Amino acid sequence: MNTKDDRIKIEPIQKDDLIGYYSLFSDKDIHPYIIENGPLSLEQTKEKLSNMVKAENHIYLSIKTLIDNKFIGYIGIHNIKASLPAISYGILKQFQRKKFCTEAINLLIDYQLEHKEFDGFIARTHTPNIKSQNFLEYMNFESMGEVDWDGEKRLEFRMIFSS
Repeated sequence: MNTKDDRIKIEPIQKDDLIGYYSLFSDKDIHPYIIENGPLSLEQTKEKLSNMVKAENHIYLSIKTLIDNKFIGYIGIHNIKASLPAISYGILKQFQRKKFCTEAINLLIDYQLEHKEFDGFIARTHTPNIKSQNFLEYMNFESMGEVDWDGEKRLEFRMIFSS
């Protein structure tokens, strides 16, 4: 899946994305919300990216600036065989609160509406991650309440696409 708008593009992980992912997976404020057992070293990040590329039931896409191909973050689609797969996302600090994640999710939604692969998306946030919860509500995801996910409490949000 490759798609773009005026400022960003989303595309499959490339080898030159390693340092960007390392920045996300090692950031003390970001990694607790996007990766279990972090922070990751550069070598661990390299192994994680290799596994992400090989994943059969997940799609991971890098978010990059269109003007200079700079890595901004990622968006993931999990459990792609389900009618309502889960999405995840992570944005580098210097690109947060600049609407890049909004654009990336809108590109993903537009692509799915056109190709009709899924009936919608779910997203789960850590309960203390108020910024992500507010973001999902801003993106018109409906809060479904607290769920148990892998033995931890998460808040689940859902967006169903109209027929």
